[in-house]
Amino acid sequence: MTRHEVRDVRARIQQALLDIGDELGFEISLGSASFDNRGCTFKMELSKVFEDGTVLTREAMDFNACCHLYGLKPEHLGQTFVVRGTEYRLTGAKPLSPKFPLLAENLNTGKTFKFTAPGVQQGLKTAGAV
Repeated sequence: MTRHEVRDVRARIQQALLDIGDELGFEISLGSASFDNRGCTFKMELSKVFEDGTVLTREAMDFNACCHLYGLKPEHLGQTFVVRGTEYRLTGAKPLSPKFPLLAENLNTGKTFKFTAPGVQQGLKTAGAV
């Protein structure tokens, strides 16, 4: 298998997983892959999508468990804030990442970025959420 073949197969599998997830009420995404000339293995994550559209990912559960360590509350999850003119939504935490433990989605691009606790606190304070 080549890297190009794995990318092509990955895209098709991800689309099929999105369709299945929509049907069953889950968000299903492929993680990292390892492959050689004989085959390929993907990691896969399955998260429940609730009726209001929220997704309870591993990072969201980690945030709820340790948000107090960052001077935040569970209700801050999903709140929006602005940093340097860009709007983000707080999506979770990576407690084993000491410098940038908080995760937020850029609302313009959909990409996830890592933040420091003081950066998120300041952004939420500016947005009136803290």
